[in-house]
Amino acid sequence: MKIQLPIIAIILLLATAGCEPKNQVKWEPFTREKMAEAVQLEKPVIAYFYAAWCPYCYKLKEKTFSDLRVIEALDSYVRLKGDLSYSRSEETMAISRDYRIQGVPTIILFDSKGRSVKHFSGFMPPDQFLELLQSLNAPAQI
Repeated sequence: MKIQLPIIAIILLLATAGCEPKNQVKWEPFTREKMAEAVQLEKPVIAYFYAAWCPYCYKLKEKTFSDLRVIEALDSYVRLKGDLSYSRSEETMAISRDYRIQGVPTIILFDSKGRSVKHFSGFMPPDQFLELLQSLNAPAQI
């Protein structure tokens, strides 16, 4: 029985290794410096705040951020992802306070001047997310 347990663990590891979606939005870690860089370059930003323990964050990753249409639509954005898993850390509390984040997942869309144009929390399916992005792509906003 002692030998079988490690073999079973290896089989399970190999079986789940390919379960990660192949297509994903490519994110950079959220930092204030990257936000400032984006403003300097006059690029719109999507900031996605998540936590490792959050089921709706996982659902966003699996359903929305793996959709090829969403990946393509976000191509012109600076894509920043902030981990708020440790809710009592000073950094998490500062980011939550500064960006008015009350829960995860939270997505904030900024225009090319760094102004927040949309702030929402929770899961959003790909079609609804794409409609939101299209509504923001009016020349006067982004």
